[in-house]
Order: sequence, then structure tokens, then C-alpha cells
Amino acid sequence: MINKTLGSLLIFLLSLAPFGHGASGSIDFNGTTSKVAAANNITATTQRTYVFWAYTDGGGENSSEYVIMHRGVTEIDYIFWTDVNDYIEYTHWWSTTHGAWHTDNNTVLINTWNAIAITYDGSSTDNDATIRINFNQENITETSTPAGTLRLGDEPYTIGNIPPQTRTWSGQIVYLQVFNRILSEAEQDQALICPYSVPNGLVMAPDIPMNFDLSGNGVTFAHSNTTTSSNGPPVSFCGGANQ
Repeated sequence: MINKTLGSLLIFLLSLAPFGHGASGSIDFNGTTSKVAAANNITATTQRTYVFWAYTDGGGENSSEYVIMHRGVTEIDYIFWTDVNDYIEYTHWWSTTHGAWHTDNNTVLINTWNAIAITYDGSSTDNDATIRINFNQENITETSTPAGTLRLGDEPYTIGNIPPQTRTWSGQIVYLQVFNRILSEAEQDQALICPYSVPNGLVMAPDIPMNFDLSGNGVTFAHSNTTTSSNGPPVSFCGGANQ
């Protein structure tokens, strides 16, 4: 595990590397009406890992900005940041009571890139989600204890918002990669630093313009009021199988 100081130093050193900070670009969400909707259903599995880079200016809609929501007819899970306490929360629905876990206050940095990795193993109600920010394992608070049967199903994803478009991200999101297994911390770091280089279990991976799916599963994406930004995180491209 990398502590907060070393995590910040790693991001700084990455920004000085030859590929350069901002060289990758990202998708910009306007904080009011933007979203990217996946046209294809993705099957929810018991285990899930999300890795992505996120940049927020703190101006999200209704005090919370959604990174991603797995929801169609049935709500499966979602990730959001709150501008009240500056933490990341992960929620997964169960048949009786949903499970919800968030980091400590002020763990998300404003006006800078955050490298985020989240895992959840729904094989037991005793399991907590794990959330790592900038390569550091964060303390987790459980605000709702899951009960019943884990909710699964085939539903589409919405990125940067929820389907009704009332929780819009304000800033940029890029290199979102969704896996149907638990990635080790080393694999999480690899997927963040070298996007698309961990193919095992990858079920959705929008490219930089979020037009094409690099997971090989053929997911397509529809944009509402997004733009392409030159602002991008300090990443490399290390010869991943899906590039």
C-alpha cells in the first residue's frame, strides 16, 4: 500500500514523464446536463472492480456528482462524489437493504486529477467495498449494511450522471475500466498508470472520446452535452492487449 504522501509524489513524477501530463485528453462534463449512456447491457457479477481518473472543479449538480451508475429497469450499483464532504461513495443494491461505503471527508482533491480504484465482492453481506484514491487505501465508513440477496442483472451504464440527468459530474472523467473480478492492488495500479493493459475480466472500457469500447465487448456510447478536453491525467501506454 502506498501512503498519501508517496501517492501524491507518484502522480507528480508521472506528470514529469516524457508522455506528459495532459497528453491523453478526457471527456468534459458540464455539471448540469452532460452524460454518456452505454447502449448495451452489461451483466452484473458478484465481483466488480472500477478504475478511473476523475477531475472535479467542485461544481456538481445537487451536491453530488455521479461517476457511473449501473441502472436500467433495475438499479445495480453506482459511484458518486459529494461536494459537501469531498468523499467518494460506492453503493450496491441488495434485495432488502443496499450496502453503502464512503471514504473519509476531504479525500478527493479539487481541481486536480484523482486516480481512483474501487472493488466490491458481493458474495457475502459481511464484505465491505474497498476504495483507493491516488494509490492509497482509504478508510471506509459503512453507512448502510447490506441485507438480503445481491442484486444482479443485465443493465446499461451511465457515465458522468444518472439516467434522469440530475446528478451531473462537473469536470473530466477518463480511462474508466470496469472488471467482473477483484483486481489486486498491483493490477489496479497498472490499469491506472497504463490504461487498458489489464485485459483479464475487462467488460467495459470507453476510449478517450468515449465512442468505442476497448474491452472487446462491442459496447457503444451516446453522448449528451459533452465535449473533449485537452486536460488529461499523467498516464502512459504500456502496450496493453486492448489498445
